[in-house]
Amino acid sequence: FDEPRTLRVGSSVLVFTLILLLLLLSASISVATITVSESKGASALSRSTAAFQVADSGMEVVLERIYSGNYDTQSINSMKPSGSTCSAGAISDALASGTYVVILFDSNGVPINNCSSTTWRTDAESIQSTGSYAGTQRAVKVDLDPS
Repeated sequence: FDEPRTLRVGSSVLVFTLILLLLLLSASISVATITVSESKGASALSRSTAAFQVADSGMEVVLERIYSGNYDTQSINSMKPSGSTCSAGAISDALASGTYVVILFDSNGVPINNCSSTTWRTDAESIQSTGSYAGTQRAVKVDLDPS
């Protein structure tokens, strides 16, 4: 008469252990899924921040040349930093494992697309820099001081 009771208690312990293991496995899978998702989000944020920093640095490089150089009556091509290129009015260069493209815009928001333009300083109202890093792009646009 003790055998069936021992068998029932042993079966109950086995079922309880299996349920507990399933709950622990489910919790572990949930934690792993959340961790992977957070890791992907952090990686995307890191790429986005790096692309923004490249865009901002490209902007600073060109703005420094605009405001401190003697380029007001020279062409956009002569204003570009050493090692960079100018194509269709866009100044581009590699910087910190990324690239930037800087474009000048007139008062109508139309790009000044001529690298040999010598009236860019009076025509340009704003400047936009687009930074690319690891497949992610971010842009910065600011108005130019008319003086």
